[in-house]
Amino acid sequence: MLRFFIDLRLALEHDLRHKTFNIATGIPNSVGKVAKLAQKYSRFPVTVELGPGELMQRCEALDISRAREELGFDPRYSLEEGIQRYADWLEKELKAR
Repeated sequence: MLRFFIDLRLALEHDLRHKTFNIATGIPNSVGKVAKLAQKYSRFPVTVELGPGELMQRCEALDISRAREELGFDPRYSLEEGIQRYADWLEKELKAR
């Protein structure tokens, strides 16, 4: 799963003990958008229902500047492409079992 979201070679090239990095797109996304994309690319019948409330109203982006500066990280996939690729990978894995 993680191979679609992070290049693990970055981690192997640096001493990362006691450091935290945000590995993301750097673009704000809502929980609702993530849920709808997961539903869109799911091969299974899924219903997404978000109840009332104030779930992450501000939808702030994670700050990925530290990962860019210290690891040379640059997002390769949009949120939608990452979810689509993960769904494709998951389908292949499930068929292989």
